[in-house]
Amino acid sequence: MADVPAQTVTATASAQATQPTAVAGGAGGVVNMTATSVGGTGGQSDVKPQAQPEAPKGEAKPEAAKPAEAPKTEPSKPEAKAEEVKYDLKLAEGSLLGEADVASVVEFAKANKIAPEVASKILEQREQTVKAYREAKMAEWKRVTQEQWKSELVKDPDIGGDKLPGVLEDVKRLVDAHMGKELRAYVEAQGYLNNKEFIKFLWPLATARRDDKIVTSTTSAAPAEKSRLDLMYPLSELQQVQG
Repeated sequence: MADVPAQTVTATASAQATQPTAVAGGAGGVVNMTATSVGGTGGQSDVKPQAQPEAPKGEAKPEAAKPAEAPKTEPSKPEAKAEEVKYDLKLAEGSLLGEADVASVVEFAKANKIAPEVASKILEQREQTVKAYREAKMAEWKRVTQEQWKSELVKDPDIGGDKLPGVLEDVKRLVDAHMGKELRAYVEAQGYLNNKEFIKFLWPLATARRDDKIVTSTTSAAPAEKSRLDLMYPLSELQQVQG
């Protein structure tokens, strides 16, 4: 057997003693190979990394997300011109409001886009409010005025004081006998029978009516005028002719 050089034997032993260490990275992972260098003096061994394993068959590759499509927008259509709303508001008969109040309600309704029916209700409500306010003020005025008139009537030196009951009784009889129903209703509604000036105006008439009496004559009536026949032919002469 031929002799083998000592260096060759040493290199072979070193190569056999070198064990690769594998680090698994899981599916599709990279296997790193490291080697322990054993050798003689200054000897080194370089191990090249192995190729990466292929991905296991049967697994689908993730697809890239597609960009979201922008929503389609339809071209805007021109808006149809709205018809002008007409407000035909009318005041109730005998209303205390005027045309200026109607114009004010119409202007408010247009500015706030209120329906004509609702605007009509607003005007009606305003009429009722004004009417109620006026009636309340008139009632208060009548109450205060009546109290003042009664006080003046009692204190009047001509018809007030103790004479007042008789004066009012005479005036009442005059009113009952000669004043019409409509006029009397108006007088009583206004409270004029408590007004001293009104009573002093009627009292002389009432007094004259109270003192008025039927006058009967005590003297005999004058003889009737003789007719022309009686003058031409006295009764005595006619009796003689007939006899």
